[in-house]
Amino acid sequence: MLAISGWHIKGKIGYRSDADAGSAWLDWRQHQEQFDLHLGGPFGAGTVQLVGDERSAILRQADEPEISAHSAADLSVKVLGWRLPVDALVYWIRGIPAPQQSHTEAHYTPDGALNRFEQSGWQLKLSRYRDTSAGRLPGKIIATRDSVRFTLLIQDIQLPI
Repeated sequence: MLAISGWHIKGKIGYRSDADAGSAWLDWRQHQEQFDLHLGGPFGAGTVQLVGDERSAILRQADEPEISAHSAADLSVKVLGWRLPVDALVYWIRGIPAPQQSHTEAHYTPDGALNRFEQSGWQLKLSRYRDTSAGRLPGKIIATRDSVRFTLLIQDIQLPI
């Protein structure tokens, strides 16, 4: 799964924290470290675009000034008020823990798919695995840390791009 370097995902993401909650459809293109993510309907607004790589991230929304940060995780703090673990999420959608961070309490399904683990304080549940050209990948990821919870539902994934 580490060999997967790009994808095109369509789906939905939702989140809930003590301060806020929301959901959006998503269209996420990833090619190595570069990403282009379109979100529709977040925060009661129209479409937003997130673009960037491992060095920077920019949020664009119609009729609003761009918001930038050194990383997508830093940008999430500016926009959401909490850190979305984007650097790890690119591994979690592959059904594996992020290799640069330790993980604990890994549990697997009877057929060997990772379905629960903890990494960097996040409790993860991966489910709805489906066969792809790169192997079995999760279709649903639920991540919880303290009072923050987000769910990613992957409706369609195209590999590789």
